[in-house]
Amino acid sequence: MLGQLFLKECKQTARSLIYWLIVLVLIFDFTSQLGDMEISQKPEPGQEGYGNLKSSDPELIMESTLGQLTEEYWRESYTTYPIGFYKNVTLNEADDRRIAEILDETTGIHNREEAGKTVEEWYAAQQEGKDSVHEGEPVYREPLKVEPVEGLDYGRFGELMDEVDEILGGGSDYNKTSRENSAEIPMTYEDALEEYDTLIQKDRLTGGYARLFSDYMVIFLGILPVFLAVTRGLRDRRSMMQELIYTRKCPSFTIIASRYLAMVVMLTIPVLALSLVPISKCMSYAQTAGIAVDMLAFVKYTFGWLLPTIMAVTAVGMFLTELTDTAAAVLVQGAWWFMAVFGGIDDLGGGSYGWNLAPRHNTPMNWQGFHDGFAQLAANRIMYVAVGVILMVFTALVYTQKRKGRLQIRGINLKYNIPLHILICVLMLLVSPFLMGVANLGAQDTAKVLEMYAALMGIVLVPPVFLPEQDRDIRDLVYTKYVSGASVYLVRLLGNVLILAVLLWLYVWMLMHNGCEFPAAKYFLGTLAEMLFLGGLGLFFYGLCDNLVIGYMAPMVYFIAAIGGGEKWLRMFYPFSMARGSYGEKIWLAVGAALLAGAGIWLRCRRKG
Repeated sequence: MLGQLFLKECKQTARSLIYWLIVLVLIFDFTSQLGDMEISQKPEPGQEGYGNLKSSDPELIMESTLGQLTEEYWRESYTTYPIGFYKNVTLNEADDRRIAEILDETTGIHNREEAGKTVEEWYAAQQEGKDSVHEGEPVYREPLKVEPVEGLDYGRFGELMDEVDEILGGGSDYNKTSRENSAEIPMTYEDALEEYDTLIQKDRLTGGYARLFSDYMVIFLGILPVFLAVTRGLRDRRSMMQELIYTRKCPSFTIIASRYLAMVVMLTIPVLALSLVPISKCMSYAQTAGIAVDMLAFVKYTFGWLLPTIMAVTAVGMFLTELTDTAAAVLVQGAWWFMAVFGGIDDLGGGSYGWNLAPRHNTPMNWQGFHDGFAQLAANRIMYVAVGVILMVFTALVYTQKRKGRLQIRGINLKYNIPLHILICVLMLLVSPFLMGVANLGAQDTAKVLEMYAALMGIVLVPPVFLPEQDRDIRDLVYTKYVSGASVYLVRLLGNVLILAVLLWLYVWMLMHNGCEFPAAKYFLGTLAEMLFLGGLGLFFYGLCDNLVIGYMAPMVYFIAAIGGGEKWLRMFYPFSMARGSYGEKIWLAVGAALLAGAGIWLRCRRKG
């Protein structure tokens, strides 16, 4: 019976609009990031440069790390990136005094005056070269390096830097991973040749590019499966088939397992299909160069690297949808994706995989890092497979209870719908000081906080304008009243826009109060335009498809595409333009928001029959 249900679910998935939208997004992700992928050529002697090489020399690591600590101590300002966002940390008197003690113990610099003298002398010396000035501005070739005091043990150095990172709240360049990646030396021809030979001999060429393929694909696979899972979970309720299915004798576990397996398999198929493109490029290069390749490398990495993420995200969508009868899983998974992707920015080079939902390895090289971190990666992937299976089992348990007439919470969903979304927006703003810098920021960094974080409230609060009418009884009631449906939607939309504007202004006021320097009114209007465009995009697709999940999916995919270098594709609709010092795009976004929201309401009203 499981096999029959599985095949039936696969067929239903293949007829799903949202499934094909996901396939199109994956194709876009692949073509925009890897469409012009070129195979690394064998280095030749006498090239102008071979790039840089990470150094594991303890002396160089200490010099570069202590150089940064000296400079930040002198400036009384420390930079951290807790989840990939810039955060400026200013210490209290006790913590500042402790940093001074650590700097004294590690470098012999006794006070801030000595630190300033060290910084000035270093950069003054670099200006003496003939290439030290470009277009009238000084060019500093190397960041500050400070020699450690004689006899400083590397273990003691590590303990002190860990303490510095703890004082700064984490996410600094003084944690173990960051400081071990801080030292670089120019790569020689011999180094470049060795790296190339490792790619060919140990990775057999395709292994390195399979990791690169997995790195790009896992970003979107960390969010897209939840849309399919939520849509499938809500489909029976929307078509009023729940009661009929509940009365059937088929075991709950069989029903849920067949749905889960079908979605996981159907999501894996396009990934395997896309992998044929890079493997063909590898095969073509290998044939020319006379290299033996691993023909199954992309299959191995798809199942070993990407499948656990697909399983976990799909299971989250199924469980929360079955539990709540809402699309709440989209917002939950969106938050998890946001933390995972931005939290992994420091690990792009590979080798440090941790427990991230989306482990990164953004290079075909660094086989050694992959080899050294393989046990950690394997544990990571096994854990997410377990998460997926456990949540699937929990989904079956919830489903069983519903078939027995329990856990019927649908009736309270709509009553608390909008307050819930407002609460989510408020929580987003309240937790932001713990995630990123919201104090003493310049205009560019303030723009990043507003455009890449605060603007996400538009996705949360605008698309649910149509949500009450997801219940057909309520929709029929709305359309039988004297006031037109369009007027009802417009009043709701304006109310939500007003709430967004108030929340945004409070947030802008908080940034100003915390010493951030930026044009407040201009940034407020620019961020509001982006908020409304993201929300309008969701509203349009919700109205077009009569599906809240697609209403969430469209702006999220747009946002992710913009992060992944979407300026080239989005042009005047690029959402992060203020961080680049450009404001004209915000006018386009404001106009687009009005058109999209209007079109969404018009499309929704046409469905009243």
